Amino acid sequence: MVSRYTNTPDRFTYYWLVVIYFLSATEAYQIFSVPLQWIGSLLAILSFILFLVKDRTCHVLYLFPLLLVIALFFFSMLGWLFWSSRIEFEHLLPSGATTDYYQFISLRYLQYIVFVAVYFLTVDYLKRNGLLKLASTVVFSGVVVSIYAVYVYIAQIYGFPEVPRSRIGTGGEGQSVNFTYAFHRAMGSFREPSHLAQWLVLPFFMTFLGKSYLHLGSRFLIVFVVILTGSLTGILSIFIGYLFAMLIVFPLRLSLLGIGKFGVTILLAVFVFSNFAIPNEGGSIDILSVLIDRLIPIMQDGMEASNRGHIYEYVALHNIPLIGYGFGNANLLIGDYMGLGLVGSFLNLYLNVIYSTGYFGFLFAILLIIVPVVLLLRFRAADKNRQFVLLAAYIGWLLIYFSLVEEVSISFAIIYAACVNYYQCQAQVMCSNKQASSTTA
Repeated sequence: MVSRYTNTPDRFTYYWLVVIYFLSATEAYQIFSVPLQWIGSLLAILSFILFLVKDRTCHVLYLFPLLLVIALFFFSMLGWLFWSSRIEFEHLLPSGATTDYYQFISLRYLQYIVFVAVYFLTVDYLKRNGLLKLASTVVFSGVVVSIYAVYVYIAQIYGFPEVPRSRIGTGGEGQSVNFTYAFHRAMGSFREPSHLAQWLVLPFFMTFLGKSYLHLGSRFLIVFVVILTGSLTGILSIFIGYLFAMLIVFPLRLSLLGIGKFGVTILLAVFVFSNFAIPNEGGSIDILSVLIDRLIPIMQDGMEASNRGHIYEYVALHNIPLIGYGFGNANLLIGDYMGLGLVGSFLNLYLNVIYSTGYFGFLFAILLIIVPVVLLLRFRAADKNRQFVLLAAYIGWLLIYFSLVEEVSISFAIIYAACVNYYQCQAQVMCSNKQASSTTA
């Protein structure tokens, strides 16, 4: 059970998890035509197999996400079999795709397998090393990625050398480092600035598990880089995740105090940003005005007025199927509708799942998403700081999945495992206290 793992450091899980997590931040690079992120995914699966060979005991609660993912696979494959006789999906694959049809479909399923693998590895890591050790690993990784992002930003402005961006860009051609935006955006080791921002959300919130100057400095650096990306989703996920979690977990007085301290950090980061960022021609470094200019059209006309408008146009014109098209096939359909010769993306996990698995699969996905929130709020009087950090990071990622990412990620697997482990540890403590009380009585 959980107790026999506590405070028993295990280098096996530690090194595997660190390498996998770092590789998840190397989106812009590949070696021998294989993206480094894919290598990280394969290592995650390999390490999970080794994990199973070592025959670790596991509480039944930890198996719950695995069962839900299996249900998603079932409904996805059911949809694939149902629609394959009606739609020739294989012919919808763009000619510029880097894989054939079956490899493309397999990679969609692989993401969920990687999610399960990293989830169980993180659970084992937490049992043996605890949440604070995990937080130190995540924060250190976030600091390294942030420092590199700042260097790359300077290198792109002043022509300094950087690691060659060897992977194809998200637009189907070479990676672009200049974007149509008010200022030059940080992208670090990623192909898109927004991808860097979403990856840094977890390290940012993990800094709140420590109170040293090192943690404060790390928090400042990470939020500064997130602002430097100019990612509206990344910035909002941090703001909303923090505010909602603070108001839910802490009393109003402490919530207002925490929000005030958070505001000071943001203001300092904005001040440094204003003196560091480079505006594009005719642009601005007034980050507040830039974000408001992007928010107003969305607030007035909905997501159709954003740069995601084509996705919601597709949703408006194509009814959600009762039986989904299958993972990957839904992307081919929206890509064919867009007519750009590229594999389409919903940039939204919820839309991707419901078009891929249908209504029944979507219900299981919602259950998968809701479980950690319920578990976190089950013990309201427990360790509030840890509860706040995990809830804030989880809410932040739920927002990221609304308008930026359409597949489960390694970062999400880590925070998911931390939430489930938190509940299990608190439940064990409560059970031990009840047993001690009954023995005393």
